[in-house]
Amino acid sequence: MNASLPSRRAFLVRYTDEADPARGRVCGRVEHVESGVSVHFSSQEELNEFIADTLSKENPRQEGPPRSFNA
Repeated sequence: MNASLPSRRAFLVRYTDEADPARGRVCGRVEHVESGVSVHFSSQEELNEFIADTLSKENPRQEGPPRSFNA
């Protein structure tokens, strides 16, 4: 696979103990790694919606060194 995997498009998905994706029970928290924005979700649709919404707002840019947050 030669596709680029830019960190600005990375998400961390954490499922609760009650989640059982094989049975359609999907709940937890998803975080956009670069921005730190996170939401709780209680369905696959909510998870997909957050990811799609976040990606639709991104500014395409070249992958480079991590941004510095020091003032």
